[in-house]
Amino acid sequence: MHSYAIARGFNSNPFVGGALVEMYSKSKDLLAAKRAFDEVTERDTPAWNALIAGYARSNQIEQIQNLLQEMKNDGLAPNLYTWNGIIAGYVENGHHELAFRLFLEMQASNLRPDIYTMGIVLTACSRIASIERGKQVHGHMIRCGYELDVYIGAALVDMYAKSGSIHNAKIAFYRISYPNLVSQNALLTAYAMHGLGEEGIVFFRKMLRVGYRPDEVTFLSVLSSCVHAGSVETGQEFFSLMEFYDVRPTMKHYTCMVDLLSRAGKLTDAYELMRRIPIQPDSVTWGALLGGCVIAGNIELGEIAAKKLIELEPENTGNYILLANLYAHKGRWRDLARMRQMIKDKRMHKSPGCSWIEDKDHMHVFLACDKTHERSEEIYGTLKNLAIHMKTVI
Repeated sequence: MHSYAIARGFNSNPFVGGALVEMYSKSKDLLAAKRAFDEVTERDTPAWNALIAGYARSNQIEQIQNLLQEMKNDGLAPNLYTWNGIIAGYVENGHHELAFRLFLEMQASNLRPDIYTMGIVLTACSRIASIERGKQVHGHMIRCGYELDVYIGAALVDMYAKSGSIHNAKIAFYRISYPNLVSQNALLTAYAMHGLGEEGIVFFRKMLRVGYRPDEVTFLSVLSSCVHAGSVETGQEFFSLMEFYDVRPTMKHYTCMVDLLSRAGKLTDAYELMRRIPIQPDSVTWGALLGGCVIAGNIELGEIAAKKLIELEPENTGNYILLANLYAHKGRWRDLARMRQMIKDKRMHKSPGCSWIEDKDHMHVFLACDKTHERSEEIYGTLKNLAIHMKTVI
């Protein structure tokens, strides 16, 4: 198409040239996008927006300020669609803090974020699990009248659930004017995420009664609910329903079933199911089986699962530790010593635990034995005082 446009002399046309820039930008071919852009004689705002969005999507954020300045030098001012493209690129590449900062800058300017902006920024809040920032965005949505939109409502449910508030997630869900399957799935997923298995099962049955046709996401969420509830028979019932609704199980669905059976101690059934899976089981599925073997103390299947896991993830220390724990549980000390020696010989180390807290608008991240925080002396001093106080009380 590009060659045809050049042959016909259309490549310099703002409309055709802009479309070419957008095509190459979406394909993340920035060199071709810039070449097509330079061929346009009278570059307009849509062409600039397409180019800038392409750079943002391709994670070339250091170039964005230069492009914005060049756009202004062309006598054009960045508009809402310019900022939306940049924010979307930031979120796509994991720059959630930058995305939220740009959103705040938009609010301070004369530009009014639209419903598309809201959806992108909510995704950023979900991924950093920031409930305070999510509430700020939610408040802006209420003022703009976006809250009742079904897709924004679903995004709010997802954000609140990932930020740890199932209560607010449910409030957001029941404020949606016309719920659809997307919003139903969002709340069902929230129930599973918070370990509310029974509530998830009840909600799924209600969905079926009112006529919703479940899809892959629906079944994955309700099977996760069954895992949390420990409801083996219900899980098998729902798994069988997938064929009725013409939904083909993916590896994630099979993994849920293996996890469900393994946690219930039905390890032979779980292993037989894995052998019948039409696709090769992945490390997550084998990990679910190994976890059940550790709980039940099943050495035979545990060794099979661990061997497969080590083949798939030879550098994952957790697999070796799980097998070592299984040997310790069964009193097989020689095998335990062998595993520990193997871990030592490979110079493997378990990744430290990580946690974070949100204080006002700032996120504090901590690792086990971490002393890199700017206020680490105060933190460890407070912990020491707490430990002394606890000993005194005891």
